[in-house]
Amino acid sequence: MMRAIVLLCLLVALPLAAACGGDDRLSTDEYREQARRICVDADRATERIEQPTRATAEAIADYFKRLLEANDRTTKRFEALEPPEELEQAHDDALEANAEAIKVVREVIDELERGGDSREVLTRAQSRLQELRRRSGDAADRLGVPECADE
Repeated sequence: MMRAIVLLCLLVALPLAAACGGDDRLSTDEYREQARRICVDADRATERIEQPTRATAEAIADYFKRLLEANDRTTKRFEALEPPEELEQAHDDALEANAEAIKVVREVIDELERGGDSREVLTRAQSRLQELRRRSGDAADRLGVPECADE
């Protein structure tokens, strides 16, 4: 009886697996158009976030939290893209640089919320964030989507 149930499950699962196994990759042009749209939308969303008017740790932490919320929406959209094979590595590199930058920003927020001096905290994070910005820009160049490069 158990063998029959396992066989039945396999027979039901095979067509589902075959249906899901199709290649949903975008063409290079489709990928670039969708990535451009995502990055332009992200820039608009980021521009709408008001910068802190005070240089307090609390105000800066709040600003970074709002930036992370916008970044989260953008990241989900970007992760959903299925790049063509020739752009897959650059796509993954862009996502990796973004993930590392998120980690650094969360560390900054944590330090600021623990009462760290905002100038010292930001100065320590600056070189790491600049390197990640460079890596992200390189990935955007390789993707052929300059709109995704951080200016």
